[in-house]
Amino acid sequence: MVFVFIMAQSLQLTQNTASSNAAPQQSMNQPAATQPATTPPTSTPQTSATQTQPAATQPAATQPAVVQPQATPTTSFATPTMPASGNLYVDNASLTNGVNTQNGQPLQPTQTFRLGQLVYVTMVVHQPAYNGAICLSWSVNDRAYPYASPANPGGATYLAQTSAYFYYKPGTTGPGFVDIYWASSTACTDKVLVQHLPFTITA
Repeated sequence: MVFVFIMAQSLQLTQNTASSNAAPQQSMNQPAATQPATTPPTSTPQTSATQTQPAATQPAATQPAVVQPQATPTTSFATPTMPASGNLYVDNASLTNGVNTQNGQPLQPTQTFRLGQLVYVTMVVHQPAYNGAICLSWSVNDRAYPYASPANPGGATYLAQTSAYFYYKPGTTGPGFVDIYWASSTACTDKVLVQHLPFTITA
């Protein structure tokens, strides 16, 4: 099974946006004061204007089943100019056997895992990647298991970067790897390789 969590915990884009734990601020309704306008012989109150800020939502943790993904491009999305390297979008990728679920950081980086153990891959997703997707290609014994997830961290798009992690549970021993790509959509047709991470599954 492959699972993905995108965590809204990283750098602030501006000084007035999020606190250090990167939790989006709660929205507040701030009605403007109403001052009736007097027009002889009758008074007609002005209509009050209510300014409502959109509610910020935390990115939801998803648990997709391991299936061959279908090409499902969104109906509308921006396609940024492809850089020479995908590191503009994603970097600091690492394999680990555990993750700090509070900040998405690897607990014990390694390239060797036992059969039945979860193989985690952690990474930092930068703001230019938010309107695209993270595309993964897991492989064990030359059998590929592709997966794709939107890179947008939900209501935390004001953050300059976010931490994300994925994990996969191999069903057999042998050599394997995960290739990390960025693409403009979950169809992954224009994917750019970010990093190749090899690992080994032992009995």
